[in-house]
Amino acid sequence: MNKILILDDDEQLLGNLKELFEDNDFTVFTCSDPGKALEILEYESPKILLVDYLMPQIDGINFIKKIRETDKLIRIILMTAFPTYDLAVDAIKNGANDFVSKPFKFEELMVKIMKSLEELKFVNKECMGNEVDDILYCLSNNIRRNIVQLLIKEKRMKFMEIVRNLDFEDHTKLNFHLKILLKNNLIVKNDGYYLMTEYGLKVFKCINNLFK
Repeated sequence: MNKILILDDDEQLLGNLKELFEDNDFTVFTCSDPGKALEILEYESPKILLVDYLMPQIDGINFIKKIRETDKLIRIILMTAFPTYDLAVDAIKNGANDFVSKPFKFEELMVKIMKSLEELKFVNKECMGNEVDDILYCLSNNIRRNIVQLLIKEKRMKFMEIVRNLDFEDHTKLNFHLKILLKNNLIVKNDGYYLMTEYGLKVFKCINNLFK
C-alpha cells in the first residue's frame, strides 16, 4: 500500500485528506509539527510528501530543502493558499516535484499524486524489477543509505565497526535499519561481518545515477 505524509497546520484539512486518501487505499500519516514529520519520514519512508508553504515553525520551501539533504527519492508536492509564479519556481528549484494551489479539488490532487507514483515506478523499474516499492522504501532512508555507502567503501564490517564509523549511540536503531537492508537482499551477514550483495551494489549504483 502506498504511504503518504501530509504536513499542514490546518487540522481540518488534515482530517479531510486523511479520510479521502484512506478511501483510496493509501496509508496516511498526518501531522502539524515539522519535527514529528521528520520522524515519520525516517521510520515510515512514505513515497509522497504533501507540505504546506506557510507554517509557524518553518516555511514549506525550507522544509523541503532540509528533506532533500538526505532524501532524493520521495516525491514532494507543495501546497499554498497564496500561489505565485515565483513561488512555484522557487519550490521546484529547491526540491519540490509539483505544486498545488489551495483550495483544490481532491480529484486534481489525486492526478498529481498518481503522476508522481508513476514517475517513481518508471525511473526505477529497469534497475529493480518488480521489487521497486520495497527498494524505494528501503533506500529512501538516509541512515540506510549511509550504511550501504560505508559497506561499499570498506567491503565488509562487523556491527560495532559500523556503530563506531557512523557514530551511533542507539544500537537498537542501527539493528532495525540493518534488518531492513538484509530483508531486501541489499546486504548479507557472513561470519559476523556485514557486506554488500551483488544485487545491492547494482541497485545502489542505479539509484545514485537516477537521482544525481
